[in-house]
Amino acid sequence: MFWEPSSGGVFYDGVRFLHNTADNMYGIRGYNAFEDGGDLLRNDNSHGAHAGEQGDAGGPFIWSTAGYGVLVDSDGGYPYTESATGKMEFYYGGTPTEGRRYTKNDVEYYIMLGSPKQIMSSYSDIAGKSPMMPKWSLGFSNFEWDTNQTELLANVDTYRAKNIPLDSVGLDYDWKNYGQDNYGEFTWNTTNFPSASTTAFKTTMDGKGVKMIGITKPRIVTTDLSSHTTQQAIDANTGGYWYPGHGAYTDYFIPVTVRSIDPYNSAERAWYWDHSKGAFDKGIVGWWNDETDKVSSGGTTLWFGNFTTTHFSQAIYEGQRAYSSTNRVWQTARTFYPGAQRYATTLWSGDIGIQWYKGEKINWAAGMKEQRATMLSSVNMGQPKWGMDTGGFNQQDGTTSNPSPELYARWIQFSAFTPVFRVHGNNHQQRQPWVYGSTAEEASKSAIQLRYGLMPYMYAYERSAYETGVGLVRPLLYDYPTDTNAKNNLDAWMFGDWLLASPVVDKQQTSKSVYLPTGNWIDYFRGTAYAGGQTISYPVNASTWSDIPVFVKKGGDHPDAKGAGLHRTNVGVHDQRRRVPGHSADELHVLRRRRHDLQL
Repeated sequence: MFWEPSSGGVFYDGVRFLHNTADNMYGIRGYNAFEDGGDLLRNDNSHGAHAGEQGDAGGPFIWSTAGYGVLVDSDGGYPYTESATGKMEFYYGGTPTEGRRYTKNDVEYYIMLGSPKQIMSSYSDIAGKSPMMPKWSLGFSNFEWDTNQTELLANVDTYRAKNIPLDSVGLDYDWKNYGQDNYGEFTWNTTNFPSASTTAFKTTMDGKGVKMIGITKPRIVTTDLSSHTTQQAIDANTGGYWYPGHGAYTDYFIPVTVRSIDPYNSAERAWYWDHSKGAFDKGIVGWWNDETDKVSSGGTTLWFGNFTTTHFSQAIYEGQRAYSSTNRVWQTARTFYPGAQRYATTLWSGDIGIQWYKGEKINWAAGMKEQRATMLSSVNMGQPKWGMDTGGFNQQDGTTSNPSPELYARWIQFSAFTPVFRVHGNNHQQRQPWVYGSTAEEASKSAIQLRYGLMPYMYAYERSAYETGVGLVRPLLYDYPTDTNAKNNLDAWMFGDWLLASPVVDKQQTSKSVYLPTGNWIDYFRGTAYAGGQTISYPVNASTWSDIPVFVKKGGDHPDAKGAGLHRTNVGVHDQRRRVPGHSADELHVLRRRRHDLQL
């Protein structure tokens, strides 16, 4: 375990402990969209505990597979670990770059004991439970920047015609009247979406079984394109809703003056939702809360505090739950600090590069391969619900590019085994499977259909995340904490209790080494049985891109992917199951269906 050194324990500015030097440490931080993937271990760490930017996750939380964890109640700070000495320390320290909105007069910390799953359960008891999100949010989602009603409906109809499942679409700036009139950030752009002037567009999309997600920003336009002061700016000034220390600046999207609003203010949160519910009534039922980390525009860089994502999400969560008893809340943001999960927000990994790995085309953004470490380290920080811009976002300067067909197909397969399954690209980029040729389309379609075949299995872990803090995806070390091959394994992860996924992330790969932990495993697709405790060589077809290394732990019972592909919302969930010999119990959770639980 760990102990107080003679010069340690609690002091005025933090805590000092020592642990056994052989212990492996986790938590503290994740990785942002511009970093190398790194690893999961935090045995030697001097990184600040903060929410960070662009997909980062961080906080004053450190834990070990040796059976303990420590969570400090703090608005940022400075944790240190050292493998040679067993140092495990945390200091409040000076004010970090993003500022500190909350101060504490006393050092307060929580000690958690047990297995990794037990530690995460204790963490969620303290920091907050992740509510069950709508079932549609487990399906496939097509985000897009630069679209309109005509194109969107054509794409949805093509998904249906091609029998490619789709549950939701995410709309960027295009959905709103940004800068065009008073409270334009909160209202539909009826030039781009004419039917959204009433509930007609919502009715159309509901009829097609597709939910709509709209982008939000933590700022409002203060001076519009006609140089008039907006009513929302007048109201924000009267109410005192401005974010402290953030002055007005020119927005990077269109040349209007904007200013940050302050979700730490409970009155601002109520005001924000009051003006958002009209969009909700007309079809925006998911919320894409962008740039709650920092914003850079025209030489101005403004940081938001660690709890900005938490409080921004709180405004929407509490507002929507009070306003509607028939819709669960779903949100996504690009930063995470402990506590944000309690307001039904997921994390996405920011503006990552359109490339296999960092440096393949651009040196300043992570690629697909780095996303494994980003996902698993975020889970280790207590955020069980994570996704990415599948297909990539950032590109080489001066170009409008798309991923290669092979990269797109492999990325879709990877994303199918993450908690949040969504595609997105930069302005003018398309991320529909049929854009990338027949081979990529077929491989992607199969992966998406596979995901839908697993829907009942996945949905059980929505309940698990709420009850225990452990969700659908976790590193192997959660289930195999004493296995030295699992302690820093980025190449595979558990997808629920019974599936191990190890997607292909290298170009033109013909075989892949996959470590299978203790136990007996069966290839999900080929039926080959393997003894655990070994690394196997898995053959991969570099021409069809069709192979997804997925293994079933013997004794598991789960939905079969065969027969999937019909849209779930319209025809119901497939509840077929493939029996794996050696276990007779039904491993799907029996969900106690309270009213809130039944909201899809």
